Amino acid sequence: MAFSQSNIGRVRLGKQTAWNNATPSPAFSAIHVVEAEVFLPELATEVLSTDAMRGNYAARRTVDGGKSNIPISLRMPLHGWSTATPPGDPTSSNQHPDALILEYALGASTYCPARSKTTHSSPGTASTTVMASGEALTEGHAMLCAIGADSFSVGWSKDVSGDSVTWAQDLSSAPHASTDGFGSMLQYMDTASPATGLVMHYQGQDANTDITLSNGMVTSAKIIMNPNAQPMLEAELVFGAWALGTSGAPGLYEYTLPQLPVAVGNNGARLMVNNSLNSSVFTVELDLSVEYQPVLGHSAAEGISQYIVTNRDATLTITEPTTHAYNDMNVAGGTAIGAIQVDLCTTPGRAFSMLLPSAVLENTRTLGDNNGVVGTTSVYKAGYYDNDGSDSAVGTAPADTIVRTAFL
Repeated sequence: MAFSQSNIGRVRLGKQTAWNNATPSPAFSAIHVVEAEVFLPELATEVLSTDAMRGNYAARRTVDGGKSNIPISLRMPLHGWSTATPPGDPTSSNQHPDALILEYALGASTYCPARSKTTHSSPGTASTTVMASGEALTEGHAMLCAIGADSFSVGWSKDVSGDSVTWAQDLSSAPHASTDGFGSMLQYMDTASPATGLVMHYQGQDANTDITLSNGMVTSAKIIMNPNAQPMLEAELVFGAWALGTSGAPGLYEYTLPQLPVAVGNNGARLMVNNSLNSSVFTVELDLSVEYQPVLGHSAAEGISQYIVTNRDATLTITEPTTHAYNDMNVAGGTAIGAIQVDLCTTPGRAFSMLLPSAVLENTRTLGDNNGVVGTTSVYKAGYYDNDGSDSAVGTAPADTIVRTAFL
């Protein structure tokens, strides 16, 4: 008799060809393997029964219903998209599970070319950087801008005038002359529902442990960005259908994507609030939630043809010592704070950044204990924003979007 171990197997996550078509598009490859904590899918089939009269107390007859609304929880380190220094900009072929989850949580994604964007021989300042002729970054985009021959800082383009780029938050130091930058794989808040579902392939140790979950979407995602700790991503997904196969037992494989390093200054990590460096903080977490409704259909494999998003929400929670924030305890809820930017690493291929361009304090800060140290908790929401560019018109996304994340 054979036994199947729960910690042996492989999980892959990608986009489907279309709703109700579980074929992954693009086809699964090494970048789609999910390096998450061990979990087992909680498969379920709805059971239907009629409360009819009986001759005795025998069990009533039942009929199987749909195999739908299957929840999946993932917890994993946040990953970069390239182990080596990228020779070019990221494209859709580089979209790994982390970026995919954040796209579905926020609603949209794009790719920001910057590999060929070079700083000018007189590159300007940390707040406004001058690029070589014709190489300024598009408003709303993120890039790794050179601040040394081999060192970089994340910049989110706020305003472009000729070849000059003004950043949403200053670079960590003055830009380095005549040096190429690096582009980004960017996700941003949008009102759109997913154009297609997610498909997950779960393979256990033996051939009979083979599960394909399809017609999926992300219902929540949390990015844990605490200092002196490894950045983590937690996600909740729901799938509208599942099916069993016989192609388990994946055999040997390895994870090919780099985990983000610990969030410390030597790796380029920083927290900027309204263009000021916040050097004392306990925890930083971004929570993204998605409200949705299933759309039913007779021809759908398990009765759910797709999911429609009815609302998205973002909450940034920061706890810090009272010595830093105590004087702000009287700030009222609804007060605009300015832009908040969190950078977790600045090594090309494994860098990550988050931007709330117009953070609003949700309510009055509260006091709490943090391992024996009194601290304050600030809860921020993504406020209205229309300040990218020099005019009052709403810019082309990702410009003027209220929540953004980027893998660089």
